[in-house]
Amino acid sequence: MGWEVKYYRNPGGHEPVADFIDTLPDPDKAKVFRTIGLLAHQGVLLKEPYTRQVAGKMRELRISCNKREVRIFYFPFRQRTFLLLHAFVKKTEKTPSREIDVAIARMEDAIENS
Repeated sequence: MGWEVKYYRNPGGHEPVADFIDTLPDPDKAKVFRTIGLLAHQGVLLKEPYTRQVAGKMRELRISCNKREVRIFYFPFRQRTFLLLHAFVKKTEKTPSREIDVAIARMEDAIENS
């Protein structure tokens, strides 16, 4: 039995992760969607190198796309549902705290307004 994967929607009605994915070249989009599919299929059983703990119950999908590292922050939102919060191209060894802060703010907003 799989998991449902949803996109965080901000108060303006935009889905930032979907918008980010739309900016990627087609081969990278395909790889991102394959990895999201793995998350939906395996759920909490999906482990490294595909996913890693970030902060609290928030995790990151780790996707290597043709010389770029794509990261998508997500968390288990409701029963058997993951919510994709924030995506970016990682350019440094350590994940910038501002990227984590954006994801945490969106997670708090999703929980508060659910």
